[in-house]
Amino acid sequence: RVDAYKLLKLTKRPPHQCAQDIGMWQAMMEVLTTCSILTNCALVGFVSHGLLFYFPDMTSNQRVWIAVLCEHCLLLFKAVLETQLQDAPDEAREAYERRVFIRDKVLAEVQGFRPGAARPYYDSDDDGR
Repeated sequence: RVDAYKLLKLTKRPPHQCAQDIGMWQAMMEVLTTCSILTNCALVGFVSHGLLFYFPDMTSNQRVWIAVLCEHCLLLFKAVLETQLQDAPDEAREAYERRVFIRDKVLAEVQGFRPGAARPYYDSDDDGR
């Protein structure tokens, strides 16, 4: 009972940490997608009798080639889909470019600033003390 009271009343959830994007999970999801394509095509081609139901005269070599062909087609479809999908919507990209343009325009009024040039870095010890 004491432990339950401690867990419910005396402990707090740790503060959340914001992230810019999903980071490493994106790569892991892509690997998982590729593995699922490979395993599902292998299951359909080698274990399932669905192909034999539709094509009863099919030999083992033909089943292997159809499984490999389906796997290649699905991987090609995945690659095309990844290249066609955008990471950010057009509105978000335009808003970001607008903010960068306005920032550069405002900073251009500061003496010696050129957009794209290296910006000076000032540390707390750089003021001559």
